[in-house]
Amino acid sequence: MAQQHDVPTLVKMLNKGSEEDQARAACVLGDLKSDGVDQRAQIVEAGVLKPLIQMLVGGSEGAKTSAALMLGMLAEDSEQLSAQIFNAGALQPLVILLTEGAVEAKRAAAFVLWSLAANCMDRRAQIFAAGVLQPMVALMKQGSEEDKKNVAMALRCLALNSKQRSAEIVKAGVLQHLAQMLNEGAEFDTRMAAMFTLSILADNDAESLPLLVTLVKEGPDEGKTSAASALACIAQNSKQRTAEIVNAGALLPLVLLLKEGSSRAKEKAAVALAILVDGVEHWSFQIVEAGALQPLVSLLREGSSFGQEAAMAALGNVSAHSGQICADIVNEGALKPLVSLLKRGSEGAKKKAAAVLANLTAYSVHRCSQIAASGALKPLVILLEEGSKDAKERAARALGNLAILSEERSAQIVNAGALNSLVMLLKGGSEGAKEKAAVALGNLVANNGKLGVKIVIAGALQPLVTLLKEGSADAKEAAAFAITSLSMSSDQRSAQIFNAGALKPLVALLEEGTEKGKARAALAMGNLASLSEQRRAQIFSAGVIPLLAALLKQGSEKSRLSAAMALGHLASGSEKRSVCIANSGAVEPLVMLLEQCSEENTLLVAGVLEILADNSEDVRTRIAKAGVPVEMLKEESSAAADAADAAAAKLIEEEERAKVRDVGCQDFSFSPMPK
Repeated sequence: MAQQHDVPTLVKMLNKGSEEDQARAACVLGDLKSDGVDQRAQIVEAGVLKPLIQMLVGGSEGAKTSAALMLGMLAEDSEQLSAQIFNAGALQPLVILLTEGAVEAKRAAAFVLWSLAANCMDRRAQIFAAGVLQPMVALMKQGSEEDKKNVAMALRCLALNSKQRSAEIVKAGVLQHLAQMLNEGAEFDTRMAAMFTLSILADNDAESLPLLVTLVKEGPDEGKTSAASALACIAQNSKQRTAEIVNAGALLPLVLLLKEGSSRAKEKAAVALAILVDGVEHWSFQIVEAGALQPLVSLLREGSSFGQEAAMAALGNVSAHSGQICADIVNEGALKPLVSLLKRGSEGAKKKAAAVLANLTAYSVHRCSQIAASGALKPLVILLEEGSKDAKERAARALGNLAILSEERSAQIVNAGALNSLVMLLKGGSEGAKEKAAVALGNLVANNGKLGVKIVIAGALQPLVTLLKEGSADAKEAAAFAITSLSMSSDQRSAQIFNAGALKPLVALLEEGTEKGKARAALAMGNLASLSEQRRAQIFSAGVIPLLAALLKQGSEKSRLSAAMALGHLASGSEKRSVCIANSGAVEPLVMLLEQCSEENTLLVAGVLEILADNSEDVRTRIAKAGVPVEMLKEESSAAADAADAAAAKLIEEEERAKVRDVGCQDFSFSPMPK
């Protein structure tokens, strides 16, 4: 190899030597490039660019080819040197060489232009505007496999971040040549170059998508795999592109690839399907109906680590929308491998397994029992204690869902050691993790009242109140739900919650929160008021009556029931508060709710009206004028308290369970109405 002191001599040979000397000097200088970017920079500093470009312009075909090859070697993987070559005036001679040169010269020119386009991001528009497209397409059509690869990679760089250039490249007829390269390319690098370029074009130009879908359907196995991967990349983070891909007919071919492809193809198909159906219910149903569940569970059971995570991503998204789909996933045998991955998988696998299990708990108490029986509780508690931040959040969500409607499972979760970890998460987790922890604590005590004492001893009250004050909208709703559950039928815990400062943030949530947040705040206030005249007076003094009346007038049935229950508790034992409630305009909406609510809630609302009527003859008269016979209230008042409890239990059973991004919780946990 030539030494550093030879460079000036070699540059001089390029400037003034014969054509043979120039070719030899270019060859030797080309060997020096293997010493790295620093050596190449020294070559450029020695003045090599000017003679090389002169050779491009006026040299023989051999000299032009040698000069182009040398420029390509200098530019490769160096933004700085590529910029120097560009600024030295190499672009136009290279385009002429690409258009008019001999075969070897065109090949060399394409290689240089690829390097310049790759390394000079701010010059791509200039390179494209110089007229490179048509000669590149011609070389792709007629050239060797190496020519096709170089042109494909150059076009890929030129298409990056430009819908206009991508559209022009597609219009020039590149797609058919890329497809041919994918199907017929002898070298792996050639096929990958075609795939990379096609992915970029499809990402910028919707006309390219059908070709990718066709490749998934009809291409060779490697082409199918690459096309599935490209579709996943294009769909990620773009709902518009996702819709375009689905509308191009991608779902069923991807399901078929999932069933019949190679191991790698199945993995890529699972990834693509997971991304495409994310958050879209009817697309999830389409792939399930096409038979995606069985191969996904098989991939979960038998695939590589990557394949298992891809399968869990897809199963997690399709399980978000339907209890029947969740049941089908369990029936396909998913629980055993999910629990196994929860115990022994990578951190990412554990996180995904917890997320899928949380979704499977939705809609069915029976499935919760199946999941608990499969051995999931203990590894979920361990993940809650030892996992990453994201894994802890997903474990909290799963455990919170598993507690629903089961005193036994709630006790098992606490006995497995979850309580301290949930409180720690409530104190120091992410915003989402705090929300999930609050809901889990609320579900635990809602289903097993004996756990309330343990939750308070574990230190949950103050962080719940802090979350109620400072959390996100979802976190505030979750904190209000936990407070509702903790305060139910417990004067001691209600006093502790009250003394922890919960009233003020509850009033703020009732005033400024979402409808769901307002309903939860109303429930919490009703429970806090239920067993203490002193607390009822303090809540009344906080000015909540107009806020509850407003919720009673315009919320959903469940929100209106929440407001009604709170008003019923606040009215108890006080003519003054009952009259204030009537003066707030609550009587008419209560009567309307009585007429409109479901049958099981009729006695509940009637019980609230009876409390108001019993406390004030004036209010009784108003209720009668609103269309409720006093005799009806008298007949029903004796059963009002029992009816309230029964209605609350029914509402708990009907409340929504977990969705893919939400935690199932029992919003309607009522303290008994006053007797």
